[in-house]
Amino acid sequence: MSNDQKEQHMNFHPSLSDGAWPLIACLRSALNGTPPKIASESFNWEGLFLQARLHEVDRFLFPWLAAHFPDAFPARPPDAEGSPTAAWRTAFLRSLPLTLMLHRQLNELLAACGQANIPLIPLKGVWLSETAYEDPAQRPMSDIDLLVRSRDYDACHRLFQSLGYASSFTGQNNRFACDQTYRHPDRRWPVELHWAFEPEMNTRAAQPDVEAIWKKAHPSTLQGHPVWSLSHEDQLAHLIQHILHHHFALPLRAYLDLAVYWKRFGRLVDYAELASAGKRWRLESSIPFVLGLTDDLFSVQIRLPSQTSECPVSQEQYGLLLDAMFNLPVGTERYGETTLRQYRQATAGERVRLVFSRIFMPRDFMAHAYPFARHAWGLPLAWLLRAAHLIRHYGKAIRNMRDNRSPAAQKLDNANVRLRVTEALLRKTKKPE
Repeated sequence: MSNDQKEQHMNFHPSLSDGAWPLIACLRSALNGTPPKIASESFNWEGLFLQARLHEVDRFLFPWLAAHFPDAFPARPPDAEGSPTAAWRTAFLRSLPLTLMLHRQLNELLAACGQANIPLIPLKGVWLSETAYEDPAQRPMSDIDLLVRSRDYDACHRLFQSLGYASSFTGQNNRFACDQTYRHPDRRWPVELHWAFEPEMNTRAAQPDVEAIWKKAHPSTLQGHPVWSLSHEDQLAHLIQHILHHHFALPLRAYLDLAVYWKRFGRLVDYAELASAGKRWRLESSIPFVLGLTDDLFSVQIRLPSQTSECPVSQEQYGLLLDAMFNLPVGTERYGETTLRQYRQATAGERVRLVFSRIFMPRDFMAHAYPFARHAWGLPLAWLLRAAHLIRHYGKAIRNMRDNRSPAAQKLDNANVRLRVTEALLRKTKKPE
């Protein structure tokens, strides 16, 4: 199907690749509760399944697909081996007991925090899965995100330890940290305890006003336990802040979160409050841009007041961003994109200084990955281990960058697109009043 045909048939942006539009078409119909606009025989089921899993939306799509394509998703598949639709059904069914396990773990944490009178705000997946998605199993999660006030961090840290959770370092006083990860030997999901949304030392990112965000939060419940929840406007702002934090290198699931939330609560959003949220989160330009991008992807009728200021992202950049969003790095490839980008553009002397600056990082930063760096004797060893880590993880990528046609160079070109859009949006950000 040509770009003109795609745009006419489904109102797609012409920058979307041929491999992206079937997935977007299904997500649009599933979100809006409409029948499929594409015949079953037109699907490459294996390719669609792989794309959906890569973008972490396969669980969301499965109920809609099973309802509208019963021949492709029979209740008792005749050939369970090798069938992509059977594999899709199996993957969804396997997620159901995992969702119950997550509920039990979260219930334990919320009950303990409630008994200890520690106010907390559930973030991202743990909140959205219960409040915005029709079925919690449709929203996959890799961890449990909780926000506490800075003054409650010590009490929460002791509480988690009493529950059997452990963390490799204590990070609240670390300028390079804004959260701390806890793991339990008998629990599947790590817990990320946040007291801020960006590290103090990350001067490139927007620094949300956490206290102002807490003041706008309101009492609520989750699984029958008392919690605090972000306002609708702050909820949208946080999801957008998370996307910018990762320089748009997140799967479609991040934008699906926004679309699902808008479908459920968009009518309750106050536009004046949304503008205020933009100031609290320092995302004045980013909020309308990312919500507009989400609407372009999913057609969920996000209507915002007309903007008085010009969008800092050009149409050309916008098209390149859409293309880059379907050519994302996987796993740990995203980490170090900024450094690789700087290295590629630097002179020989600048490259040497850049490498040394990335090895000999301050003690607070090194202690984040190497707890023994807190001690004078441990810092040199941490620097040595970091040098070995950088060589192991980035040496090959640096060598491959010499060929502009190599996959590594192409991925870095995509990273450049995402980083430039992020920087353009944040340059328009105003300081909080």
